[in-house]
Amino acid sequence: MITPKELKSWSYETLRSCVQAGDDGTFHATYRDYRLSSCFEPVISLTHARVIGHEGLMRPVDSRLHPVAPHQLLLQAEAKPEELLKLDRLSRLLHMANAGDAKQGWLFLNMHPRVFATQRNEDQRGFSAKACNEFGIDHGHVVIEVLEHSLRDESEFADAVLHMREHGYLVALDDFGAGQSNFDRVWKISPEIVKLDRVFALGVENDSRIRRLLPRIVALLHEAGVFVVLEGIENRTQAMIALDANIDFAQGYYFGRPQPAPLKIHSVVNAAAELWQNYDSQIVEQQRQTEIRLRPYQTAILQAAERIAAGAPLADACAAFLALPDAEFCYLLDGDGRQVGNSVWHPDYPTGPLGARFFPISNIGGARWARRPYFRSVIDNIGKVQATTPYLSASSAHVCITVSFGFRLGDDIRVVCGDIVWE
Repeated sequence: MITPKELKSWSYETLRSCVQAGDDGTFHATYRDYRLSSCFEPVISLTHARVIGHEGLMRPVDSRLHPVAPHQLLLQAEAKPEELLKLDRLSRLLHMANAGDAKQGWLFLNMHPRVFATQRNEDQRGFSAKACNEFGIDHGHVVIEVLEHSLRDESEFADAVLHMREHGYLVALDDFGAGQSNFDRVWKISPEIVKLDRVFALGVENDSRIRRLLPRIVALLHEAGVFVVLEGIENRTQAMIALDANIDFAQGYYFGRPQPAPLKIHSVVNAAAELWQNYDSQIVEQQRQTEIRLRPYQTAILQAAERIAAGAPLADACAAFLALPDAEFCYLLDGDGRQVGNSVWHPDYPTGPLGARFFPISNIGGARWARRPYFRSVIDNIGKVQATTPYLSASSAHVCITVSFGFRLGDDIRVVCGDIVWE
């Protein structure tokens, strides 16, 4: 616990004397036997392909000028509350002193959760205000980053956020998605920005589940009223996936490495601009490939509808569909979305989905699928084949795409559906 006495002992005036300008005008700070300097990593708006801010990063060296990993220095400081407070304040003060033109955009500054929790203390709030005043930084341009999964006391954290907002600062939850991340905290705190952990950037290339989930996570955060940053983007593939997932802002070596001199705010980032040059053509090609892959299934489901209308049983009508690769099962719905009869499964699934493990949800008569997008879509487009985006099937526990066709059978509506495993 950081006490009020410790907060006063490392006042702005005391720490300001530890920050000195070199011959080149760049500020450095002295902390114990270490010399601290600043680096700034650009934060890019994907929509604008321009720099909209920077994250200040500490770069320490020891007495022999050997680089020291920042997290190692932080671990040492965490052992003593007064040292943690000193290092935390000193690093933020240093970045604000070195901000230069970066102060025209957002300046992302990391704050340790234990220090962040002291924001109700007047001396703590006054420290940041004095730094802003001396170096000409608008409070609204300062984004305080705090590690989301390191927070313990929810009420204390909420109180700290409130004090931040009262003084005009923005709050960003950092490394969301790592450790014990909690969406409930997003609802309660409503930070202005959530920074997704780099595990998302690393995972989207090789894990189809992460790639499918990312746009939905982003959409959920947008619904909560927050902007989303994806950290750790290192290559074009990751950047394209971020763009497609509707990520707002991006960081990573692909767009720019941390450097002592920040980039000019609103300057064009070529790597981001080039994404847009290729994005439309890539989306068109992806859609074309999906259409080619779906075409045999769409033809087969249309033929199944024609055979059902002619009086054929579901199993016979859907035989051609189920003979296609990755076809899983077919089923028939009425105009209210209720299933008519049982599903007809591909021979590779003779007992239903994944054997006994999912028996409780397989082949249950009378299921009602009116909530499913494929049903709502087909009812609005009777006589036209429809196809969904990939989703998790409640019948098979597989990610699938459903193709469907609605038609009239006497005075009734029937919808024949076929699911395709889509991994």
